[in-house]
Amino acid sequence: MSAATYRRPVVIIGAGLTGLVTAVSMQRAGLTPLIFEKKPHLPHAKTGVALWGNGMRVLDRLGVGTKLRTCGLATLSSEIVNSTDGRVLFNFNFSEESSGHVNEIIVAELNELKQLLLEELPSESVLFNKELDSFTQHGDYVDVHLADGSSAEGAILIGADGLYSRVRSRLKLQMSHRYAGYSTWRGVTNMTNLSKEFPLQLGREIWGKGRRFGAMHIRTGTLYWYAVANARNGEVFLRPFKKTLLNKFGDWDFRCREIIDATDERNITRHDVQERLQPVPWVENRVVLMGEAAHPITENMHLSTCLAVEDGHCLAQMLAEYGVRDPLGLEMYERTRKPRCLAVAQRSRRIERIAQLEHPLARWLPERVLGRRRLATALRRILRIIPDYTAGDLPGPILRS
Repeated sequence: MSAATYRRPVVIIGAGLTGLVTAVSMQRAGLTPLIFEKKPHLPHAKTGVALWGNGMRVLDRLGVGTKLRTCGLATLSSEIVNSTDGRVLFNFNFSEESSGHVNEIIVAELNELKQLLLEELPSESVLFNKELDSFTQHGDYVDVHLADGSSAEGAILIGADGLYSRVRSRLKLQMSHRYAGYSTWRGVTNMTNLSKEFPLQLGREIWGKGRRFGAMHIRTGTLYWYAVANARNGEVFLRPFKKTLLNKFGDWDFRCREIIDATDERNITRHDVQERLQPVPWVENRVVLMGEAAHPITENMHLSTCLAVEDGHCLAQMLAEYGVRDPLGLEMYERTRKPRCLAVAQRSRRIERIAQLEHPLARWLPERVLGRRRLATALRRILRIIPDYTAGDLPGPILRS
């Protein structure tokens, strides 16, 4: 029996970007995806997403990359500048650094990307207001129970439900988290005349004392920005977030105050950054974790998003190769993905250690001891691994069961 005719769907918990990419990948591989999302609808707040070449290669394979490029804008280079005097500490041209193939970051609105993925799926395959309650594993399927009393049988169960994954908790896997020591805010705003401070197709990040502010263009006149600041564990930040942001970044150059002021408060999101301390198994029989449910990392350079996109595509490839009759495909997915995710997480932590230094002497040391050129070289080595993922074909419905 082929995977395309296997009667039970692949059940996915979570309709975030990870879950949607996974569902479209499964469909391309000839499987039937079924997503359960606890929220009543996609979030209304606007936020941006930045996809490196690795993430875009997956979306190209899924047939939505070209569509996304019409909604977003390619960022072809990036630079880090000093907040006090505007000196460039580091620059990175994606085309020159891409080992012979063109590379880019596509910046778009997250909801637009989600909508493109939803359009690739039958409407009955994504169900909202469906919260996971529990599940029971049997020999060749998983019985999934929802909080509203309904249930479904799945060939496998995928936990794509984020850092505080209910799937993971139901497996009784206690993931140890570490608060990374900082919070992040994100926003999308409409602004023009920013060609000097934030030129089109350039991602610029400003580094200060335990603080960062960066921005990239989604399209002409629409800016995606993010802010990062050290904060005590458990520190409370109440709305309006603008007040806090203006206190931290209002006196910076590059028109940070104007950008924050121009953003609708409803389109500003915030969360504390966490990372995993101890690894947990990703697979238990017919249940598998992916994205932040499996490997949360600090959110530097939008690495976590791209890794989650890779996860969904890789899992579909493994199931295409090994079938769904037994868990071998899930085990091969874990074996394939863990080394890369670990390597990227380690590099993300290295970026964090440099970027979030707060003591004045500590801020002074990296550049003065390494020198600007050597500091740039160190950062370049960290970043080169990010786009190093080639998305292979998904064979379609002619699969082994």
